Amino acid sequence: MWRAALLFGLYAAWIAAVSPTVYDNLSTMEARHAMVTERFLVRPSMPEAVLVGSSMSRALEKGLAESGAPEIYDLGFFGGSPLTGNALLLHGKTLPRLVVIEVNNLRQPAAEAFLQEMLGPPWGWLRLHCPALRTEYQLLRVIQSGARTLGHRIAGSPLDPPRSDVEPPTPHLEEGIAFAHRADETFQATVWKQVPKNLDRLAVQVDELRSRGVQVLFLYLPPDPRVEGSEFRTYLRGAVLARFPKAEWPWLDFPVDGSYRTTDGVHLTGPSARRASARIRERVREMLSAAPPAGR
Repeated sequence: MWRAALLFGLYAAWIAAVSPTVYDNLSTMEARHAMVTERFLVRPSMPEAVLVGSSMSRALEKGLAESGAPEIYDLGFFGGSPLTGNALLLHGKTLPRLVVIEVNNLRQPAAEAFLQEMLGPPWGWLRLHCPALRTEYQLLRVIQSGARTLGHRIAGSPLDPPRSDVEPPTPHLEEGIAFAHRADETFQATVWKQVPKNLDRLAVQVDELRSRGVQVLFLYLPPDPRVEGSEFRTYLRGAVLARFPKAEWPWLDFPVDGSYRTTDGVHLTGPSARRASARIRERVREMLSAAPPAGR
C-alpha cells in the first residue's frame, strides 16, 4: 500500500512540475468532455466570452484560438447542448462578460450526472487541487501522448499540420449526410417532445445569466443545405426562434447555402471553421465594446 502511495506521490509531483502535453484526439468522447471541463475549471481567470453548445461549436476550438482578442473559450460538448455549458458556468462565482449560445442542437438536456462528477465532492475538489487526478493526466493517456510526440520528432514531421485556407477533400461527406438524415428521422420520432422542455430550461439559464450582468448572443452554425432541410431541424430552429425572436435578442446567423463547407454534413471543415470563428469574434468584440464591464 505504501509503495503505491509513494509511486503516486512521485507521479503527482512530476505532473505538477512538468505538465506534459496531452492530445485530446487520443481520448474517448467522455474523456474529452472531462478534459475540456477540467481545463476550464482550473483557469487562473475567466475569459471575457465563453461559447456553449454542441459538437458543432466544439469544432470551432482551433479557429477561435487563432483569431486573436477577445478570448472566447470553447465549452461545447460532443453530443451535448448549451444547457450543460450554461449549468457549468452558473455553478461558478465568476462569470464571463458574454456567453455565445449555439442552438443547433437542443435535443439533449443538461448532462446532470457528468456535472455532478465534475463538480461534486470529493473528486471534483480533488481534481482541482491535484493535477495527477485529472482526466488529462491519466497515466495511459500521458504515455500515448508522449509516444506520439516522440514519433513526430523522430520523423521530423510537425505535430500540427500547417494551416491552409484551401478547403480539404471531404471523402465522407455523402456518408455523413445520409447518417444525419437517419439521425434526424430518429429524433423526429423520439425526442421532439424534449425540445420544449430544453427551451424552458435554456430560458431560465439565460434569465439567470442576464440577472448577473452577462450578455448573451445566440448562434446558429451552418450545416450542409441538404441536412438543414430535414423536418426535425426545421422544427427545432422554428421552436428556438419562437422562444428567442431575432427582434428581441442578439443573434448571429450564417448563410446555409454551401458557402461554409462541412466534413460530414454537420461539422465545419478547418478553413470554414476559421472563417466562422472570425465572424463570431468580430460580433463578440462589437458587443463587448458597446457595453462596459458589469459586476457579476
